[in-house]
Amino acid sequence: MIGSEAVHSLTPEDHRRAFATAMTALLAEFNAYLDREQADPVADQVGYRQHALWLSPAELDELIGELRAAIVPRLANRPSPSGRSTC
Repeated sequence: MIGSEAVHSLTPEDHRRAFATAMTALLAEFNAYLDREQADPVADQVGYRQHALWLSPAELDELIGELRAAIVPRLANRPSPSGRSTC
């Protein structure tokens, strides 16, 4: 993750390269998941969707805060024998 100061200094071309790099990493991770012998996208609830949202700046800030609140506490989770999987 890069800081907001660095993000503000990026050119449009820098943003294009950063986005392409992020999508390449996402694709590689998804391919690695599918290559696992025990991969089961249905059972693992693996999906991919894109939604268009019309939000005010305040609504966008609220949504991002809600997503962070849901995800951040789980970032420290590690794989376990109980079946915890990556998503």
